[in-house]
Amino acid sequence: MGFRITFHQPEHPGHPASAAILGATTGTGKGISVSVPIAGQVFYDVDGFVLHSVATVEGNTAAVCDEAEQVLNQMHATLEDKFGVQMGEVLWHGKDPNRALRAR
Repeated sequence: MGFRITFHQPEHPGHPASAAILGATTGTGKGISVSVPIAGQVFYDVDGFVLHSVATVEGNTAAVCDEAEQVLNQMHATLEDKFGVQMGEVLWHGKDPNRALRAR
């Protein structure tokens, strides 16, 4: 997917049930850090991707980052295809739950 792993470490070193923290970057400086717990929700932090604010149908504002969402959805599809891991929907604070990702 064009990323290189830059770090891999336990979130809480020495704790047997610690989440694993992975960081990866692209050659263009975009990065994704991911916290993978033993069980439960996976959390992401993206860096270098442009976040926009757009108006929702209801007249509110929502945070949008189609590029990062596409990368994460591609990663989810790869995890399912190659390893049988089913991931949930990519969500973030301020995301419009009614907005469909634009097809490119």
